[in-house]
Amino acid sequence: MGFLEERRCAKCGKSEEYVHLDPHHTIKQSRGGDDTDIVWLCRPCHQWTESHIEEARKLGLDIPGYKIIRH
Repeated sequence: MGFLEERRCAKCGKSEEYVHLDPHHTIKQSRGGDDTDIVWLCRPCHQWTESHIEEARKLGLDIPGYKIIRH
């Protein structure tokens, strides 16, 4: 992250300067997601995303299926 860049909630846009941000895996780790599949969400938006999966998918906050890892 550059000097002037700041993290913002991927859903509501609030800055980390004003709210605590949690990392959220758009592809669940149990489905092959890793640290490249992370967006930042404030706690209320993170809770909303976990309980409103279909709406979260429309916003790109949850990606269905599995990530194939090739070695």
